[in-house]
Amino acid sequence: MSEIDPVHFKALLASSPPAKRQALMQLLGQLKQLVETRERSLALKQELEKKQARLLEEAEIRISGTAFAGVQVCMGNGAFKLDKDLQGPIFTRTPSGIRWRAEK
Repeated sequence: MSEIDPVHFKALLASSPPAKRQALMQLLGQLKQLVETRERSLALKQELEKKQARLLEEAEIRISGTAFAGVQVCMGNGAFKLDKDLQGPIFTRTPSGIRWRAEK
């Protein structure tokens, strides 16, 4: 359930027996709190995903020695497998995948 329709719930309350209305109102209050919590959680998740993407754009992995063939470098959801030994590479994440360059 992504949203609460007040008209639907008013009709539900009106058609409920009086003895069950209080319990139903309490249940609807809890449902409203759950929907609000879910909305806050989704907003926070989107914010964190944006922050992670910004950080990954700036991230580098620097290897001071040798990165050996067969090693897999992972950054975020991307992965890059070395097909040859590299001396002192710097790995970065680009829109087209993980790339490397030699240290200057």
